[in-house]
Amino acid sequence: MVVYAYYDLEGNIHSLVTVNDPEGKGVMLATRPGQLVAEVEGLELTPEKANFNTLRDIAASHVVQKPLPRCKLVKKQQ
Repeated sequence: MVVYAYYDLEGNIHSLVTVNDPEGKGVMLATRPGQLVAEVEGLELTPEKANFNTLRDIAASHVVQKPLPRCKLVKKQQ
């Protein structure tokens, strides 16, 4: 199970989403303007423990440690 956090530039978590996909599969998640999304590392949640109340409590008591405010694009090396 993978947990994704939707957060803002200050690191405030707006929602957490869980996805049960096979290992190595990816997911594309759309965000609202001004929000970012990232896979959460280190949460030891099982599908049984990842209920609404648990996720809400985690989102209310945590922030994203180092939110990515912006990135720079560079030309590909040919």
